[in-house]
Amino acid sequence: MVRVYDTGEHDGQTFIAMELVDGQTLRTWLETPRTIAEIVDVLVHAARGLIAAHEAGLIHRDFKPDNVFVATAGQVLVGDFGLARAALPGSSDDVPVATTTAAAISSDSLTRTGTVVGTPAYMAPEQLEGVPSAACDQFAFCVTAWEACFGTRPFVGATLGQIRDRIEAGDLVRPPERAVPPRLERALRRGLAARPTDRFPSMSALVAALEPAPRGRLLWVGIATAAVLATAITLVLVNRTTADPSVDCDAAAGMFAPVWAPATTALLAARNGPEVAATFGQYAQSWRDARIEACRATHVRHEQSLQTLEQRVACLDRARASLQSVLATLVTAAPMLPRAINAVAALPSLERCRGGSGAPPIEQASEIAAVDAALAAVDVALLAGGSNVEEKAFPALRERAVRLGYAPLTLRATMIDARIAMWAGDATRAEAVLRQVMISAEQAADDFTRAHAGGLLAKLLADRRPAEAATLASAARAALIRAGTDPTVEVAVLEGEIATATARGAHRDAALLQERVVALHRARFGDAGPVVHALARLAVLWDRAGDRGKTAEAMREAATLELKGRPDAALLAEDTAPLLLDGDFEGAIELATRQLVALRAGPPALYAEATYVWQIALAAEMALDYQTALERYREAAAIFTRPVAEFATPDAQPDVVDLVMRRANAHVGAGTVLLNLGRADEAVAELRLALAVDHADAPPVAAELDAANRTLGRALVESGHYREGRAILEPVVARLANNPAASPLSLGILRSALGRALWEDGGVRERPRAFALLADAEKDLAAAVIRAAGIPQLRTLPVLIRAEQARLATWRVTHPDR
Repeated sequence: MVRVYDTGEHDGQTFIAMELVDGQTLRTWLETPRTIAEIVDVLVHAARGLIAAHEAGLIHRDFKPDNVFVATAGQVLVGDFGLARAALPGSSDDVPVATTTAAAISSDSLTRTGTVVGTPAYMAPEQLEGVPSAACDQFAFCVTAWEACFGTRPFVGATLGQIRDRIEAGDLVRPPERAVPPRLERALRRGLAARPTDRFPSMSALVAALEPAPRGRLLWVGIATAAVLATAITLVLVNRTTADPSVDCDAAAGMFAPVWAPATTALLAARNGPEVAATFGQYAQSWRDARIEACRATHVRHEQSLQTLEQRVACLDRARASLQSVLATLVTAAPMLPRAINAVAALPSLERCRGGSGAPPIEQASEIAAVDAALAAVDVALLAGGSNVEEKAFPALRERAVRLGYAPLTLRATMIDARIAMWAGDATRAEAVLRQVMISAEQAADDFTRAHAGGLLAKLLADRRPAEAATLASAARAALIRAGTDPTVEVAVLEGEIATATARGAHRDAALLQERVVALHRARFGDAGPVVHALARLAVLWDRAGDRGKTAEAMREAATLELKGRPDAALLAEDTAPLLLDGDFEGAIELATRQLVALRAGPPALYAEATYVWQIALAAEMALDYQTALERYREAAAIFTRPVAEFATPDAQPDVVDLVMRRANAHVGAGTVLLNLGRADEAVAELRLALAVDHADAPPVAAELDAANRTLGRALVESGHYREGRAILEPVVARLANNPAASPLSLGILRSALGRALWEDGGVRERPRAFALLADAEKDLAAAVIRAAGIPQLRTLPVLIRAEQARLATWRVTHPDR
């Protein structure tokens, strides 16, 4: 309330000296567009002033927007207590409303029964009859609140009689275009009832109805064996006043206990490994810290409003529910998800909750929560390598999300739709969906989703349309800067930037960006799988940038982390990567063979065993010992074909997708060696095995086996299947020709094969293009020789290049240009 400092008389008039308020009236404050949440926050503070007055035995009698002050410093004050603005004794049904602002009356009339005091447009029917009460203040408050929320007073008329008739009839003016929560509208309608007994019993009861209601939240209350039981609890924010020292902010962290308990940790560790349990435990602790911090910002440091606190709590509630859904999926999925640790990316970023975010409509909260849980399960399946991504069932779930009309839910569903398309290798549909996500995110002012979609789309288009991809990556980065911090989104933006940098040949820039990816993954996952993959990617980028030292460092660290946590491979501390980088292929073969012998002398360790067999094959291929390479590649493929369960260890579950890819890569290696040996028909059969590799627990991987596809195209041409080889090589060569980062050796060999296929299969009209391709191939091969010079790990490439150049020269002799 506005403070009163003194009273007295001057020239026969009573005066009151009051506090000078630096601010504006509620009416003026509302002239600037405000959200419903902001309006309710101000009104609730004003209502507390009325509550304090009522508890002191006072009735305001003239509550209206002009008597509520919003101070510049943020306080909300109620003024003009006891100052009447009209005196209308008896019946005044025909008095125009505009004339009822008479001069102030003497103080003794303010408590006289039968005297009308106040502003008629805001007065309750009983106050118009001269019978004021606290219920009249409630009515006036609700008129003010209705006007603030809907932009018009609830009861309108040219005279008091017309207004009274509309009050009695409950005929309220309700503009349909104003989006006011039904809960709020119901509370105001009750406060505007014609009879005092139909209103709330007190202003306190009205305030309780106006403030956001406690939300039911499904919490994971315990995990026993393989069953997950969920129950609902009610989150009650006790004592919402900003200055109450009795609020125990530390106790808020206890709200997470039913979701993350010791039993949760134990079951998650037993089923998915200790790294997964530790990563999710870190998220749980971050949630507790964020919940305590949100409370302290309002109740301890007083730097945050109650409205923002409630928004932050709502955001954290959603994060908690999402974690519950993800955990339930991880511990009940059958079979176990091979890349469970990646599922942490399905969790909302807690940093997003720092500024608060809008809560879903209370009347839709339960359905929104159910759909969100279903979407989280799909997210987990995509990220963690599950097999239960049912593409046919997902559209119905997506449409259900769209029908609810809650923008964050719709955007999440559409993003999942885009990732499903990318996972299936449908680049056209993925591009279309991501563009729709970007438009929808722009409309919803959701910069996080805008950045995420932009990063994914930039990565998708980098090879085909590099200029457009670079623009998308820059826009995604700008959106992320506007939005704030979110590790998952930042990784997506970085990957888009890396792809565009690689496409323009800026390999050093790409490697530096990848170092940021490694740092982000390490902060979230420790030394777990995603960090290993990020380091391996970093090694490739530094290799392209020509920095041998950094390449070896990244490869060595990746190999060390990959073996870390595997007791069965603990003695395998060395790796062949540095030797391969130095061009010491024979030394690499010797080291890998020694490691393999030591490994086989201990308990079975299939994964490590197959890995070292594959390393021997790779080193032998680089040393041009094709027979050894072929034998070892086939041996590695046979090991990786063993039942998945045999790769499990006491501390780690097998990554099915990784096993599938390694088996496929072993077949690709064997096919490449066969092709170099001149055994093209056998190479075709081996490469078809690589492309046919699949597993019931892993999604199809053929779309990712670009190397297998390219080599198969070459093998088909060499074996005389020109049309089939041409169909494979045409799009590959077209894509690589527009990519400045493409290897000249790969492009030269592929152009050579495609040119010969065109000459044989395309007829006379295609022969000019065939010879043009062969001419370009000769230039590529010459550039490859220059590139290989001085690089130890490429020291044997000139042999391959000279062999391809000789093949071309021979072919030209037998196929003259005519």
